[in-house]
Amino acid sequence: MSFAGTDSLSGIDFCSPASIFPNDGVGQIATGTCTDKAGNVSASARVKVNIDKTPPAILGMPAASCTIWPVDQKMVTVATVTAMDALSGLTAGSFKLTVTSNEPVGPNDPKSPDTLVTANATGGYVVQLRADRLGNANDRIYTLRTTATDLAGNTATATTTCMVPHDQGK
Repeated sequence: MSFAGTDSLSGIDFCSPASIFPNDGVGQIATGTCTDKAGNVSASARVKVNIDKTPPAILGMPAASCTIWPVDQKMVTVATVTAMDALSGLTAGSFKLTVTSNEPVGPNDPKSPDTLVTANATGGYVVQLRADRLGNANDRIYTLRTTATDLAGNTATATTTCMVPHDQGK
């Protein structure tokens, strides 16, 4: 944060040096003055500065070793995923979560999806995956991807997978 001033009579001689804020923080204060060439000092200017260089936190993703077993065609809750940013807050609508699979969707029945991502009351998502795989295929891999952006423009992403193994021997 730097300070500048104007003086129509004698002109500005100098102003306080720039304030440097090396750390994130809300409500940090920068204070400065300017002095004209006649030696008059301005009133002190005081400005609140918010610094946010830290991306949002994404919480609740399944562990990297997420395995769904037994293969019983039931929906299994694997995660409740949330995002937060304690400094500037999240940009509205920026928190998104998608789920894909290496296998085609099961029966063409919209009442029986293989993945179900539901928004919850706290602004997060509950993720349910079907414990199913093609009978003639290897492991089924579900990939969960999420992204969130804060009001300062910092973006966080997280990706993980959950596996429905071909058999427990894997």
